[in-house]
Amino acid sequence: MRMNRAWMACGLVWALLGSGAAQAGLTYSFGPDDQSIGRVFSTVAPAGATALATLGDGSAAFNGGLVYSATAGRFFAIANDGGGASSLVAFSAAAPGSFTLNQALSVGGFTGGLALNGSTLYAVSTDGNGFSSLYSMDLTGGSLSLLGTLTGALYAGLAFDADDGFLYGIAADDGGIARSVRRIDLTGGVSDTELFQLGDGSLAFNGGLAYDAATDLFQVIANDALADSRLMRFDLTGAASLTALGGSFGAGYLNAGLALGPDREGGGGGGGGGGGNTVPEPPTPALLLALALAWAAVPRVRR
Repeated sequence: MRMNRAWMACGLVWALLGSGAAQAGLTYSFGPDDQSIGRVFSTVAPAGATALATLGDGSAAFNGGLVYSATAGRFFAIANDGGGASSLVAFSAAAPGSFTLNQALSVGGFTGGLALNGSTLYAVSTDGNGFSSLYSMDLTGGSLSLLGTLTGALYAGLAFDADDGFLYGIAADDGGIARSVRRIDLTGGVSDTELFQLGDGSLAFNGGLAYDAATDLFQVIANDALADSRLMRFDLTGAASLTALGGSFGAGYLNAGLALGPDREGGGGGGGGGGGNTVPEPPTPALLLALALAWAAVPRVRR
């Protein structure tokens, strides 16, 4: 009877270990169409990019940012037409080509990225002189509010860090190259501070910025002088943490839009970037305790 209980305990442990496997999410962005207009919604990974749908008729580029809301089950993006007018759109991962125009925004020039905190969207508008302003809106886009101006020219990506409550963006350095990591504090107004600069200036980090709370890492798309795009990641310890996740997965991902979203096959929630494979989680203390109990339940062999 004791042996049966031991085997049952072991079976429970293996069941718990099996349940610890989590579906890794996918990383999404916008790539160029045949006319180099950023409107091809794609998954991107170190091994390559996969086009999912081409949005719109080419009259607007979806270059103003991209986020995924697990609560709404939809992606949100900002599109800009040839005259600089901006619009907020929404679509599902299952049918991205059938997007919904949520709201034509009263202010244009939203090409600096999009971030999400709960049901609040944050977006950066940059004028022709390179001056950026931070706005907030709800998921319908109907409550656009100016929060304040930014000291840096943030035009390359925006993300919300749920762990510390700050916004982070990629701004231009003194030479106009998008590689300055800036922290945006909304306490008592809007203020932004440069933390460090990514790379040596040979790459521009202008393809979007996303924060992965599961790993406490930022993902970013970098582009070289030939517009070849690649995924990289870093943390807030400094420029030395910058790591390339692979080689070029294509060219022309310059659209300040990068988001962690669901696995299209498994339908899971957002996680780290990659190809949507099953990634086992490390054993937790509770699982280790269960293993110990299972081992203790096995009767000792008497000589």
